[in-house]
Amino acid sequence: MGIEEYREFIELARRLSFTEAASELGITQSALSKRIASLEREFGAAFFDRGHRALSLTDAGRVMYGAATEMVEAHDRALRDIGRLMRERPIRVDGVLYDEEVSSILSLASILLENDGQPRLLMSPHENRSYTSLLLNGEIDAAIAYFSEEGLDRYEFESVPVTNARFVAIVDAGHPIADRNSVSMDELRNETFVQLIDEYCSSGWKCIEDVCRAHGFEPKTRPLAAGRGGLTSLRPAGGEGCVFINQGNLKRNRLMESSNLLRCVPISDEDAFFTLGCTYLRSNRGRLAPFLEALAEARDALRRHEGTRA
Repeated sequence: MGIEEYREFIELARRLSFTEAASELGITQSALSKRIASLEREFGAAFFDRGHRALSLTDAGRVMYGAATEMVEAHDRALRDIGRLMRERPIRVDGVLYDEEVSSILSLASILLENDGQPRLLMSPHENRSYTSLLLNGEIDAAIAYFSEEGLDRYEFESVPVTNARFVAIVDAGHPIADRNSVSMDELRNETFVQLIDEYCSSGWKCIEDVCRAHGFEPKTRPLAAGRGGLTSLRPAGGEGCVFINQGNLKRNRLMESSNLLRCVPISDEDAFFTLGCTYLRSNRGRLAPFLEALAEARDALRRHEGTRA
């Protein structure tokens, strides 16, 4: 029997009236009588003495009343405790956490959540793991990353924008554009682009392709296997003469330049950027609502600050 049947038994045992108990429970007397009879058959004992004058509990009924009360109280206590645990459970976030703007937005969002008494934010990086599988397996609650529209639809994900990460062209120190202050996409149309091959980078590459096509050309490519997030070592970007398009706002870019092997050249076009979004399972939207609100507030505050500083 389910917990609701035990609740009905308890209500009848307290009121000793099918009429009053059924009214309180919002069901018919016939339905209540059938459920009590089913409960008695399950335990092989009569719980009520259905005399002509009044309903009363049998000895078995009194035993059942104590046991049912304990079960219902334990069930309700577990619901409360689990509910509190779920409300207090940290919101686990993975993704492009090494982007300086993303890091700033998440830091402010964490403060806003804490001030509102909401669950804390936990940065939960998983090296070389697919964000898709991490979300689907419940290992993280949100990923700050690029997801194509096809990916969102396929896995019943939702995404809200967080920031736009400007393109930067990474080239070896001897490349003709290495000493430029900036370069346009049109000037790169004859270059060979490094195409990183893994599940995550495919969404970023699609963004690069779309920008190239918007400028009227198909990119020539050199495929390169790499770990999630981009180049994994300080070496010329896929070979001498190749161009690797990456996010511009990364500390690792400055580290690569300090090696004197590579140069990072900003791409000047207004449409040359990756859109980083906060992606999560559609079914998890309710639990993440306070986090998403804090994320939007933090993003807008950072934009206002940047506008004031400019």
